Amino acid sequence: MMWTILKTFIVGNTLKIAGLLLSVLSVAGILLGARQSGKTAERNAALKKQADNVRAAHEIEDNNRKLSDDDVVVELRKWQRD
Repeated sequence: MMWTILKTFIVGNTLKIAGLLLSVLSVAGILLGARQSGKTAERNAALKKQADNVRAAHEIEDNNRKLSDDDVVVELRKWQRD
């Protein structure tokens, strides 16, 4: 008896059940896509920050290489502790 009621419900509402299932799956897909997009954006921001830091470090090294010996001594004395 229970099986007959369940079978009748499923056969009569197959399209509604399929539509509801597709709606749930599409919402889940959108949420997962948004999450992945956020993670990708965060990763890109971190890589850009790292690239900027490396670029700044290279500029400092290049500037130091271009200094004369006397200028290097002056720069190093700025960092010397008293």
